[in-house]
Amino acid sequence: MEPQWRSNAVITLQRSFEDVQKHDTAGEATALILMLEQADAELPVRIESALIGDSSFMVLRNGKKFYRAANSMYDEFNPCYVASRYEWESIKEKVVLKSLEVEEGDLVVAGSDGFWDNLYDNQIVDVINLQKELLASDEETEKESNEKQTKSEKEEGTGKEKEKRKGRDGLDLTELANALAQEAYLSSISHKPGPFAGDVQEGGKATYVYGGKPDDITVIISEVHAIR
Repeated sequence: MEPQWRSNAVITLQRSFEDVQKHDTAGEATALILMLEQADAELPVRIESALIGDSSFMVLRNGKKFYRAANSMYDEFNPCYVASRYEWESIKEKVVLKSLEVEEGDLVVAGSDGFWDNLYDNQIVDVINLQKELLASDEETEKESNEKQTKSEKEEGTGKEKEKRKGRDGLDLTELANALAQEAYLSSISHKPGPFAGDVQEGGKATYVYGGKPDDITVIISEVHAIR
């Protein structure tokens, strides 16, 4: 077995694939297994990924796109799927594997096909950078507000503060994922050209396809933190 086929990501994907067959599960789905791994503090953090279909992920570094995973397709317009009617060996060659070195603070955006079909890569980057700008503005406003607070008000507190999953830049990663999902949803019901319609028209498959593509939309955002 070649080294890349021994990665935790592809082993997990294969076991999931075999589990679908074992239970003869009806239906089909794209699949993305994404793992952040670091053997020890002296080694870099790496992304190990395995995907079938057009679910995908992107890595952003310093507010710019650093990497975008390729899709796993039967042909130009038909993605591969995990389904009980296939055998692992028949689909194995269509699995896209990637081992990628990443850095502290990199953002990893993973999403289902309904997410990528409705937002271009540059739109995703723009939404994330806008959220950073809004955060910076909110922090400045909060700072000014806190300076006006009396000592007693600070000591009393509101008791309503909630714990948030914040990244290195102070971004609430859950809110950021929600913002991206909402943007993708709005694009899916819009008449404006989207990535899916653009690809179909460019390939000459169906010139009447336009606007967004209503579909399942899932977004997960992670931030890279190394072992110290």
